[in-house]
Amino acid sequence: MGFTAAELAEMARADAEIEATFRLTNEDLALGRQIDRDAVLEGMDARARKRAERQRRYYEAHKDEVAERQRQYREANRGKVAEYMRRYYETHKDEWAEYMRRYRRRKRMEAEGNVNDLQD
Repeated sequence: MGFTAAELAEMARADAEIEATFRLTNEDLALGRQIDRDAVLEGMDARARKRAERQRRYYEAHKDEVAERQRQYREANRGKVAEYMRRYYETHKDEWAEYMRRYRRRKRMEAEGNVNDLQD
């Protein structure tokens, strides 16, 4: 149950028009992140919401320090981190392979212009 050739051509024309004029600004991204954060917070109880907000404020105020601590940890525990990543990959190998199959299929379909066949 696909689209007719005329419908596909019209959709491609509309997509091209939208892509030519659409620009996502940093303000748009910030607003989207805020909306997402608010939606997550709404699902929390008061204590969890307060803790999440406190953690977010701390991270924002100490972003560079947190990044430096993480870098130092990864450097000091290189073997441990590598072993964890290897075990994680082994445990989730099938999920990762399926994700990559779907990703490659989607990209191939997009390149061929078969956007109506992209149902995963």
